[in-house]
Amino acid sequence: MKFKKIDEKKEHEVFWAPWRNLSNPDLYTGFINPWAYEEPENLWGSLISNKANYKEYTPNIFQCPAVRETMESVYIIRNPTDSDATIEFDENKVITGVTQDQMRESPHLARYSTVESTMAHLPSINNQILFVYNFPMLFFSTTPLMMRLTSPWFGNAPHLKYGAVIPGTFDIGRWFRPLNFEFNLWDDVTRFEIKAEEPLAFVEFATDKKIVFTRFECSQKLFDLSNDMILNRRPKLKTLASRYDMFDKNPMRNLILNELAKNIAG
Repeated sequence: MKFKKIDEKKEHEVFWAPWRNLSNPDLYTGFINPWAYEEPENLWGSLISNKANYKEYTPNIFQCPAVRETMESVYIIRNPTDSDATIEFDENKVITGVTQDQMRESPHLARYSTVESTMAHLPSINNQILFVYNFPMLFFSTTPLMMRLTSPWFGNAPHLKYGAVIPGTFDIGRWFRPLNFEFNLWDDVTRFEIKAEEPLAFVEFATDKKIVFTRFECSQKLFDLSNDMILNRRPKLKTLASRYDMFDKNPMRNLILNELAKNIAG
């Protein structure tokens, strides 16, 4: 099933959407307006558009094939709005939650104009706090395609002085789950600040083909399918390989593709 006319020898189509529960938006707090989401931006294209031009010849990074092959498959996810978060503690130094000035001062206006930060897990590393930046995205490919999430390792990202997004890699053609931005703060850091348009994270695709993005609306059915995968934690599904195997043995791909076809944006 194809949704766009693409050159399959040179291009790979990737479907993406804001991940949100349309029928019950209050079930998952912190969802910013879906129009705040922008299509990921190619790192190589972003850099080369700002290439320095000299009249005389001079060596530069754009002439290096190792640099090009590294960056052409990397895409920037930009942060949509200024955001801040402060981790709060009780008198026993137990974490009680997160406060944000925008949420406190105008909660109704901030609801869809600010990315909310929430506590989802206890710290995983001693003295380092873990929290969720609620800007989830959903990616899917019609064929197997590994995608890696990392911090923005080549870009002006001042938020990295506070902490970094938890990295991860999975096959977006064989597993249908949202990409969550969980941040791990550095030792003794109890606040987080990030500006609009700052690189929030990088996603890298394991292909030398150009990525062609197609945006879709995350319908309730698509939301439920992806949420089921998050909640499916049977003992025999401890590894990604076992989850991919389960996905391949079920009609999940066709269910997703049929629903995607009904919800392509534009």
